[in-house]
Amino acid sequence: MGVTAASNAHAGNWYVALFSDKVTIAFMLAIILLTLFFACIKFDNFAIAYGPEILTTVGISGCFLGIAMALLKFDPTNVSDSVPQLLDGVKTAFWASVCGVLGSLILRARHFFQKKPIPQSGDTPKLATIDRSMINLEKISST
Repeated sequence: MGVTAASNAHAGNWYVALFSDKVTIAFMLAIILLTLFFACIKFDNFAIAYGPEILTTVGISGCFLGIAMALLKFDPTNVSDSVPQLLDGVKTAFWASVCGVLGSLILRARHFFQKKPIPQSGDTPKLATIDRSMINLEKISST
């Protein structure tokens, strides 16, 4: 009965537990800002090709850093006091990974549901379509 009451009290303050760690906040904020940049500000072929990869890489980096921090603080001779610190590191690892994957999915969804052509990156040459290439090949072969 006491465990349930403690669980319910903690469940009401999930946002306090989530936003109490500065490393977790830093990775989540970085991934959210990168997602907004790729999905809203610079949504082009580069964002589509590399944005999901960058977002998941940042998320995985946060995962590894969270686990590394947790293991550095873990004391095998005092397991009962080390477990809360271990779980804090796992929390960072989990939320960084979740944010990276969600950011990647947002970019992929935007690309999937995009109704108009995707703009080319600034200095890159425009890509030729297959139809345009066929027209040019016909011109070359007819001469």
